Amino acid sequence: MIPVQRIGHATYASPDPERQIAYYTDVVGFTVSARDKDRTVLSTRLGHEVLAIEPGSIAQCTRLSFQVASDFDPADAIAHFGKQGIACERRSNITPGIADAVVF
Repeated sequence: MIPVQRIGHATYASPDPERQIAYYTDVVGFTVSARDKDRTVLSTRLGHEVLAIEPGSIAQCTRLSFQVASDFDPADAIAHFGKQGIACERRSNITPGIADAVVF
């Protein structure tokens, strides 16, 4: 079993990313913690990464991340998912707040 602690962040695609960024910063109160031409990462005032906004043809949630216990080895997650027939890979530094991840 994978020791999930909480939902990490979600990635949303939007045909109008600037409008989404304005909503989440002006209305909700998130702050921009990283930005490049294809992605904007939003965080809470406490610095917790919560949303990534990317351009897309339709508005949709494209990814969801989970934070696991700090002593959990990502290699164990890869083995677990492999037994379930789920392809996955290990990645590093996918966002400013995430140094090590398993994507599937």
